[in-house]
Amino acid sequence: MTITVADCDARSTPITVIELQCEHRSGDFHTLADLEEVLLQAIDNQPAVLLIDLTETTGIGCGLISTFLRCSLQASPREGKFVLCGLSALQLSVLSRLRLDTYWAIFPSSRQAIEALQRPIRPYWRRAD
Repeated sequence: MTITVADCDARSTPITVIELQCEHRSGDFHTLADLEEVLLQAIDNQPAVLLIDLTETTGIGCGLISTFLRCSLQASPREGKFVLCGLSALQLSVLSRLRLDTYWAIFPSSRQAIEALQRPIRPYWRRAD
């Protein structure tokens, strides 16, 4: 597994982009521990915005999913965001079956994710009838 970390400080939202390049091996716990360490270090930048790019990965398994869950749970209380992009149809299917496609924001590409993360959030209100 290759982990590439790049900071994208465009406009007002600093975003840490983490590109994963690997072939999925569910028993590869050493590299998952390295990944978790990198993610947790990035989360320490408060508020952390982590964009995980899975374009160069071939699969997704319970080890990677549990690493993502642990790290996203660490980011939430610190007002951080954990975002995924570049998932294959198979990866999306796995997350959908586990109902995790509604837990994380998922974008087709890193460019689209960065654009969405930089848009101002508009408050939601109901119009009085």
